[in-house]
Amino acid sequence: MTHKSLLPLAATLLAAFVSSTSAATIVADGTQFIGESYNAEGIAWRQASVDKTYDIDGDDVLGTAGYYLAKTNTSGGNEDYSGSNFDTSVMTFSNASWVSVSASDTQVNNQVNYGYRQFQDPLAPAGKLSVGYMGRRFSSTLDVGTFYSLYNFTLGVGLPGDFTVTIATHPEIGTSGIPSGLRLTQIAGSGSDSQTISISAGSYSDFNAAFTTFRITGAQSGDVFQLLGQAGGAENLLINGIMLDAVAAPIPEPASFAALAGLATLGLVATRRRRSAR
Repeated sequence: MTHKSLLPLAATLLAAFVSSTSAATIVADGTQFIGESYNAEGIAWRQASVDKTYDIDGDDVLGTAGYYLAKTNTSGGNEDYSGSNFDTSVMTFSNASWVSVSASDTQVNNQVNYGYRQFQDPLAPAGKLSVGYMGRRFSSTLDVGTFYSLYNFTLGVGLPGDFTVTIATHPEIGTSGIPSGLRLTQIAGSGSDSQTISISAGSYSDFNAAFTTFRITGAQSGDVFQLLGQAGGAENLLINGIMLDAVAAPIPEPASFAALAGLATLGLVATRRRRSAR
């Protein structure tokens, strides 16, 4: 190989190295069924003694970075918050500073006080919190098996290295009212990845809650991800809540630094030789 071919080779390898570390990737981790709504602690999404298979930060507590739960009153009931458009005034929530969550379009604007699903209270882990639903409700125009957009996640400053989005679902209104599958797809920014996780209705034994987790790596500020739900029925497409967990950006291995430095040196040497040959 001549010195004239070294420079474009180094540039190509450097570009490949940079691009491989900059584009966002979505990993479909899976679904875990946690707890049962009538036990002493409620559904144990915050109970560290219960193993959380896909908890990225390892503390066995979901939503450590932030969470949003559809709010219901203490007596249950059926109160429709029409037009709420992801309004935190009708949620129990803790914001993550590095992400903004919003409804994906004007049809995702309902939250409902329905039922008595007892999730652990994040502010009082020994107690219970009655959780409602949010999403598309009573639209009567959903095609079973079709994916519909629900919520957008827009990343901002202070973004951690890797993070997860976990979606809680519970069949209080019947399995036809909750997603039979969830999809997270990137709609803006550094990549265009998309992953889908199917949820079997038969897995909701004893009214367990499902926690479906997507892991995102290599994301950047300005990236936007969209959550879609697969309609299990013609009228409702609802979830109970969103949990966010995160870890610090991984430090590249010394070998990666050495390889990058080697590419830079190779390019510099090739450039100097080319100039001296003129």
